[in-house]
Amino acid sequence: MRHGVLLVITFSFLLLTVGCVDKSMNDFSKYLSAGLEEKPNIQIIGRSTSAMGSKNFTPSDDELSIYDAVNEVRKAHNVGELAYDERASAVARAYSERMLKEGFFSHYSPQGEDVEDRLKAANISYRAVGENLAYLKDENNLSGSAIKGWLDSPPHRKTMLSPMYETLGVGVACEEKTCYITTIYLNKTFEVDVPVYGGYGFVELPLNGRVFAQIESLDKNTILYIAPKSELKNLEKNNTCKCYGMWRVPLINTYLEPNDVIIIKSNSSARLIVKVD
Repeated sequence: MRHGVLLVITFSFLLLTVGCVDKSMNDFSKYLSAGLEEKPNIQIIGRSTSAMGSKNFTPSDDELSIYDAVNEVRKAHNVGELAYDERASAVARAYSERMLKEGFFSHYSPQGEDVEDRLKAANISYRAVGENLAYLKDENNLSGSAIKGWLDSPPHRKTMLSPMYETLGVGVACEEKTCYITTIYLNKTFEVDVPVYGGYGFVELPLNGRVFAQIESLDKNTILYIAPKSELKNLEKNNTCKCYGMWRVPLINTYLEPNDVIIIKSNSSARLIVKVD
């Protein structure tokens, strides 16, 4: 087999640890600690539930080969399989095409943007992200060479085999046997411990755009409300709230917007598991 040039680099970032709230922790904590002494006056208001847009991405043979190869390696190391992520793959391919076109190889674009910025621009929300890149020249076995390079590098190996990640996006761009590969590893599950005072607690997730969310409570007696963040002040001052909906959990499916909060009614602190897409 002919051996060519291979370069690999890795990037990883944990957006939140267990027990997440939004980035403005100091502002949000006053609402967590305030609680409610009386049953609030809840008014249910409607909003659009239209789809967030279709997924029209079609993976290439090379991209599918790399996706399959990553999962084969994970399986060999007793790590769970990653689901294929179309939206992340579209971001990955666009970045590979940009590196090819502009002639650079880095996790940071010439303007300083990193994978977080690229995901935010695509309205993709996540709890944790990792990115492995590869540059290959004159390689006959694209997926095999990339996988070997990542396995031989401890940081790349750690990202590829991390049990924390749940989905994978793959993007490849080639021209005259020169190829750039971008792989994006994502965890989209938020595990949130919500303090409850006076029967109520609140949490806001750091979302980059509208998401479809599956919300699960480990306490079957918990009641959930979804409301605009602005309604927290009404709850605190006037004991009223205009909410998008009310559900008795343990499991609901709904849309969440970046400025939404989840209001929890419970007799004790509640643990939520929120999966977004």
